[in-house]
Amino acid sequence: MTAPKTDRRWTDALARIVLGRPWTVVALSLITAIIAGAYGFLRLPLDANTDSLISRNRPWMGLYLGFLQEFGDLEYLYAVVDTKGDRAAGERAADALLARLKTMPDLPGVYGRVESDEALRIATRAMSIDELTALSEAASAIPALTTPESALGVASAAIQQATRFGATGAGERERLGAEAFFLLDVIAGADDILAGRPASGLAAMPPPEYLASDTGRLLFIAILPRKDFGTLAAIEGPLAEIRAAIDATRSEFPTVEIGLTGKPVLQADELITSTGDTTRSFAASLLLVALLCVIIYRDWRRPLLALIAFAVAIGWTHGAAALLVGRLTLLSMVFMLVLIGAGLDYGIHVVSRYLEFRREVDIRESVRRTMHTTAVGTLTGAATSAIVFVLAILSDFQGLRELGIIAGAGLVLCALAMVTTLPALLILFDRPGQPAQPRSIPIPGVSIGVNRRRARWAFAILATITVAAIAITPFRLRFESNLLKLQAQDLESVHWEHRVLEDSASLSWFAAVIAPDESSALAAIERAKREPEIGFIRSVFDVIQPATPERDELRARFASRVAAPLGQHSEAITPQALERAASSVRFALSLAVGRASDEERSRMTSIADRLTALAGHLRQAPDIATKAITTAVEQARIAAGHIMAGDAASLREALPAAIRARSMSPNGKYLVSLVPKADTWELEPLQRFVEAIRRVDPNATGVPITQSESIADMTRAFNLISLWSVLAVAVITWLDFRRLSAVFLCVGILGSGIAITVGLLALFDVPLSLANFFGVPILIGLGIDSNIHLLHRADENRAGNDPGFDDLAIDFGGTRSAVIFTSLTTAIGFGGQIFASHRGMQGLGWIMTIGSLVCLATSMWLLPAVLRLLREPKADRPRQGVAH
Repeated sequence: MTAPKTDRRWTDALARIVLGRPWTVVALSLITAIIAGAYGFLRLPLDANTDSLISRNRPWMGLYLGFLQEFGDLEYLYAVVDTKGDRAAGERAADALLARLKTMPDLPGVYGRVESDEALRIATRAMSIDELTALSEAASAIPALTTPESALGVASAAIQQATRFGATGAGERERLGAEAFFLLDVIAGADDILAGRPASGLAAMPPPEYLASDTGRLLFIAILPRKDFGTLAAIEGPLAEIRAAIDATRSEFPTVEIGLTGKPVLQADELITSTGDTTRSFAASLLLVALLCVIIYRDWRRPLLALIAFAVAIGWTHGAAALLVGRLTLLSMVFMLVLIGAGLDYGIHVVSRYLEFRREVDIRESVRRTMHTTAVGTLTGAATSAIVFVLAILSDFQGLRELGIIAGAGLVLCALAMVTTLPALLILFDRPGQPAQPRSIPIPGVSIGVNRRRARWAFAILATITVAAIAITPFRLRFESNLLKLQAQDLESVHWEHRVLEDSASLSWFAAVIAPDESSALAAIERAKREPEIGFIRSVFDVIQPATPERDELRARFASRVAAPLGQHSEAITPQALERAASSVRFALSLAVGRASDEERSRMTSIADRLTALAGHLRQAPDIATKAITTAVEQARIAAGHIMAGDAASLREALPAAIRARSMSPNGKYLVSLVPKADTWELEPLQRFVEAIRRVDPNATGVPITQSESIADMTRAFNLISLWSVLAVAVITWLDFRRLSAVFLCVGILGSGIAITVGLLALFDVPLSLANFFGVPILIGLGIDSNIHLLHRADENRAGNDPGFDDLAIDFGGTRSAVIFTSLTTAIGFGGQIFASHRGMQGLGWIMTIGSLVCLATSMWLLPAVLRLLREPKADRPRQGVAH
């Protein structure tokens, strides 16, 4: 084998440095790698917040961040209790689970029902005008609910005054009567208690209202965990505790079913499964690639040296990531998968060429020749791969930008380590003597020296396959935008999300309309009612009535009368006193004939009858009856206290905790939540829903909008990066070879490989998705690498041949094996994802495995065939042997 004659002065200068100071090169590499790795460890935090994947300068993202700042974190987990038709058992299970969850310190918010006292606090804002009128009329009697004796005494005095003709005006008599009946109704509630009936009047505490689906079958517990975005899943610790509580409750209530879902838990489960898959794939791929290196090269020393150089590049990459980006996100953290899939390839090319030269010359000369011939192709290949990632900075999606910068820098640093650190390691630690030559890889290729007929057949077959692939792609290739379908099939959170969707509406999706005041909120609700894509509208007006001048006046009257009690009277609770009170009520009823409504007469009759019955209970069982009377008055006093406290508080303070944060901000702004009617995990319903949202309010925000816009940004990024990648690799190829024929050849062969890959994906129904679509631009960057190395070898052999040799006397030698091996390592590096449980990562594994092998086939068969067809043989000139 003759030494290459091409003039590459910079590679020779680099070789002189490595040959002259190998220990210095290795020492500097290791020291800088340790420093960079330590810097990355200390200054490269993980940011697991999915919002960090989106650029802050996107207008719709600005609206969403403003919403988060105004209302805080409203992304709840939801424990779901399926009552299976037994509501009582479901409520008991929900109560038991609530009790367990509320003991956990990492759950600052746990809401499963609106408690009785919370319902009373909004009473003056929630009750009807008639109910509020009656309450305000009786408000002066509320201070008398200190003891039963006080209540009876004030009531008796009031009813006597109200029924004394001429003593007061009609309005005053009605007010006194209302206050008296209010107090007597409370005392009569003791008869309800003794009879086991639901209490009436103010003593009737409203029952807790559970958070439930519209059908009533599913009960929900909203859980707001403490989130640590410095950890991978952000809620992994609280999530484990919540699931343990659910398991304990399941065993206690076997007749109901309990599950967990919601956007945070769906994301956490996705990250846990996908990261576990990626970690196992990374470890297995690295081990398998190392094992293959040992088998192929029949030696463990040189593969180990390549791994050491790779480790140096990893350290450099961590430091570069800390300097250039400053954090790792859920997307950029997969850069290691990219490097194991592509970064080691550069070392394989160096070692393969080095061993080829070792057949004839010693270690140092082999290193010099390797650097002279391989450095350019290696760095060019790295540049084409890196530029694909770096082009992501042109996209609007921040997560892709950061991944592009880190992965692009990592690939260049891997190539740099393989053309500096690895040669120095080979000089220092490779054994002298004739090395064992690499095993040949039994994958047939097309030799340039074959006859033109075989070359035509190879070209015709691959061209036909390419055309067929292009033809089938538009009809069969799918894009899967439903993120739920990309999750692992057996995830509990996915299962329960589907169950909630089947019963009512998704818990993970709502759009937010922020209204500065009540009138704006009500106007938005009216507009939303006209949109068929909106299934449910949730707001503070689900639990209260809109404010009106009449309601405001009645609330003011209620507050003023509570502050002006009737006076202090007391009367002992005896059977005779109760019977006198009953008689007074019946007398008042007789006076009200023709003026009182049927409902009022019925209420007065009920009060008189229950007081009479209570007098009988008091004679028969005085202790029990007295206790019941005390309980009734105490319950009424407590209820009145809640009503007064809520009425005096601001609206937000008065709202039940379960809906407060989701209804009003601390600054008093109103939140109108719009829930989709259709399954907006699917793209088309999501887009229709977003259009409807923006008709309601152009400044609306929420997860549906960020999701829709992010999908649009990523789709645009895919198209943009793919187109620019082709142009970029073409420019880099031209800068390397400085002739258009090389550009058309390398890019054309690559185009055939990509077209066949996409056609096979369509044929085998492997959809593109948000989790795997970036595999296509990666293939563009990696796929051309093989073409560049093979064409460099072809040019090198032509330059090294005697003028008497024709252009056909070319053999790819060890480069052919290196190209095959690197394609296999790429397929192995990414192919482990095929076995992932996360279906999106499965798709990435299939794309990269199929693509790597297809691009290998086009490089090994189509490239030589085209070269053979483009080069005419010289007439009858003898050929000399060339290196193999």
